[in-house]
Amino acid sequence: MTTTLPPAGPASWRVVPLAEVFANHDEFQPQPTDQLAGQELELRFEDGFSIAVNFEDPGQLRWRADRSLPWGTEGAARYQAATVREGLYAVTVSRLEDNASALVVLDRLERRALANLTIFAEVDGSVHERTTFLQAGIDSPLMRPFARTTELVGKRVAHRYSTTHVFEHIYLNPNTYAFQGLAGPEAGFAAVDPADYWKLGKDLYLFSWHERMRPFNGAVVNDLARGRATGRLIGWDERAGRALEIRTGSQAKLLSVTSYDEVCV
Repeated sequence: MTTTLPPAGPASWRVVPLAEVFANHDEFQPQPTDQLAGQELELRFEDGFSIAVNFEDPGQLRWRADRSLPWGTEGAARYQAATVREGLYAVTVSRLEDNASALVVLDRLERRALANLTIFAEVDGSVHERTTFLQAGIDSPLMRPFARTTELVGKRVAHRYSTTHVFEHIYLNPNTYAFQGLAGPEAGFAAVDPADYWKLGKDLYLFSWHERMRPFNGAVVNDLARGRATGRLIGWDERAGRALEIRTGSQAKLLSVTSYDEVCV
């Protein structure tokens, strides 16, 4: 499934430059792991194509596909991996030279993967964000795909990304969330944006959102049981004419849960 967002809104909306938003947005990111270094795996996607991946070292991988992709049939990319739970990793794969980035959830225990792939492309003179979700089996056909979820709906969570950056998230419905900045460059700002939620495990979710005010995608793994999140943010920097990315993480605190059952009957 692919989400393509329209071009950004009026220039007056873009109050805080992306580079300022990203500054110190990574203080509480988890330490990267080298557990994938030296490993090889094959991703077998739902529509039949496959990609062989070799994690050469803790920071670079090589891949080879059995069909042509936008970047050819083979190549190298930078990556960072974080351990989420036993056997489950959040892997940021960056190809900023192609204005592209992916957050890939590798579930080694269940032999499956979920990729949040974001590409920025120019359409009719404007840059658009395009995010696609891809699922694959690891070294075997995909037997138990990840499912979309409504379990986050109604939850209100505070995310502290650093000593300077704090946000509140309210997950409104299966396609929409609201945020407000509590501290940092976007303190006092609030918006309602499109979102996607995937269930990874008990109290564990992939949360992806798309800003309306500029080409942007955030994708993080929310572990509400352990009170933490990890992932990456990528957006289009108009000043530089290129994509900017930051790997991030937060201390996550569940503030409240709202149920609409009684008012909807």
